[in-house]
Amino acid sequence: MSALPFNLDAETGLLGAILRDNENLKLDCGCLKPEHFYDPVNGRIFEVCKKLIQADRAADATTVKAYFAGTGALTDIGGAMYLLKLVENAPRLSSHVREYAAIITTDHARREIMRAADEIKAQAASADALDNVCSIVTQAEATMRAIDTGCGATTALTINEIGARYLKSLSEGQSIGLRTTYTALDKRHGSFQPGELIIIAGETASGKTTLATNLARRWAYMGKKGHFASYEMGDSQIIPRFWSAISLEDPAIEAFPYNRLRHVDANIDRATIIACQDAMDLRYATLRVDVAPPQTIAELEGAVRQSRKALGGLDFVIVDYLHLMRAAGGQRERHLQIAELSFGLKDMARRLGVVVVALAQINREVGKRNDRRPQRSDMRESASIEHDADIILGIYRPARELEIELQAKQGLSPYEFPDHELFELEDKIERLRPKLEAITLKARQGAEGTDHLKVNLAFDTITDDDTLQIRRRTRAGASA
Repeated sequence: MSALPFNLDAETGLLGAILRDNENLKLDCGCLKPEHFYDPVNGRIFEVCKKLIQADRAADATTVKAYFAGTGALTDIGGAMYLLKLVENAPRLSSHVREYAAIITTDHARREIMRAADEIKAQAASADALDNVCSIVTQAEATMRAIDTGCGATTALTINEIGARYLKSLSEGQSIGLRTTYTALDKRHGSFQPGELIIIAGETASGKTTLATNLARRWAYMGKKGHFASYEMGDSQIIPRFWSAISLEDPAIEAFPYNRLRHVDANIDRATIIACQDAMDLRYATLRVDVAPPQTIAELEGAVRQSRKALGGLDFVIVDYLHLMRAAGGQRERHLQIAELSFGLKDMARRLGVVVVALAQINREVGKRNDRRPQRSDMRESASIEHDADIILGIYRPARELEIELQAKQGLSPYEFPDHELFELEDKIERLRPKLEAITLKARQGAEGTDHLKVNLAFDTITDDDTLQIRRRTRAGASA
């Protein structure tokens, strides 16, 4: 390890100036801390001086000597002679004090950087580095960010400066945030802002994954750059959804529901598939999909940073879904793990300046209610999700309740479940099948309420108008 940087002359000079004139303490901008001093004795003297001055008491060689004598530590700091020496060698000009403080904080930051670099080097050289390189990189970045760099580390601006910066971005025509392009949702929320955590919550088969893939496609089509972390679906599940949606949207391509690709006798023309692939290449070139096994926050951030580097920037991250992620803290109660994950996603959104959309499963207890619409209290295993999220969208399909009812009655006899009741239930399901409710359960900057969309699960498509309903062009025998 190289010699650590320090400047004892700056430390003693600053302390002497404070002991001679307590007003000099104000000149260090309040950023200097005892731990910034290389010599721990100097740090202790500075701490006592600051404590006395903040208590409206004089801090000079006499009072500081009395303080240490009262605690039995006067000998530990070099006695009264050391305090007198500090005063004798104090700089005559107050302007030197600020320079001394800057030297002390800078040297402290350099020492911390060197120590952190040695720790990172040791971790990278360890036998476990091969399997944990993403965690090491993310931890290294977090360690460096946590280093106290003194007065220069502040990111605070006056409210006027922030306002001027925001006005400039508007004047230059910069796009502020991400609009969903769904009329009702955009009217309610305006746009999702960089640094925000958006939670899409719902039961299984509620349509939350469909909404997530639709947002990813719409944003990528607009040229926005994104990372889609899919812990639930692999390549063979994601790609058919994208192809199917394209086939429905593009009049030049014969439409087919994505489930048909699961059948050996799908009977879909190869030219149709190639056309979908070509269209996907053109439309979604700015979207990267990661089908890695469930990740920790550190591993996810490592992958996200790789996408940002590959794309030359990043606008959004979609996580499907939060409850499949792994907490880094080992075996703990599940609600504590979820709290770590939700906080980590929000923290990542703010630090990277991206919109993070995370899917979340709601509590199974919702099935015991007459009305299965999501509520805030349904957030599964942790209330911290509700706390960390800027917006929570609860997804509800009215047809889903009837589908569950129909499934439960399938085994009943005609006497128990007459045909006319079966037909009525099936007809009601068909009428409700396109309906989807996006219920805003929380909006930090907006209003709560319900917005109505239309869903076509067979083609993995959600719209707020009738333009993307199942077309008559689908092949005979195709299942909707």
